[in-house]
Amino acid sequence: MARSSRTETITHDLGEAGRLSLRTVSGDVRVRTVDGSVAKVVGSYEVHDHQESTEMPPEASPILVRKGHGELEVEARNRVGGFLDALGEVMSRGGRTTVEWDVELPRGASLRLHGLSADLSIEGVRGTQEYHTVSGDISMRDVEGSISIH
Repeated sequence: MARSSRTETITHDLGEAGRLSLRTVSGDVRVRTVDGSVAKVVGSYEVHDHQESTEMPPEASPILVRKGHGELEVEARNRVGGFLDALGEVMSRGGRTTVEWDVELPRGASLRLHGLSADLSIEGVRGTQEYHTVSGDISMRDVEGSISIH
């Protein structure tokens, strides 16, 4: 079955010292900081061509978003779509949806990243940072603040 790319963009005003939490199963996560108070998270993933032709309902998206005052939580769900899509995912890639993430974070914001099989690239973060990865590389450049790596 043919696949097409899809991109979702999430923006949220965290304030300059808010917190972003991102959980993903697989894919790369690239974080860079920006001036201001708005966080921007772009998630790119593949869908079956028949899904591309119609508007995807929010419950079918692999990206789950929760927004609060000074806080943004973004999570990649393991499976999307109906039974046939889930079966196709299991047969082709073990049931995982790979999301590639590009994140712009206010410089002083806190960051919590959890990845199962994800490479993390972090640049310029100054707030409290917590990183968890089971299988993946973590690269950091020009970071400051309290950093915890698991």
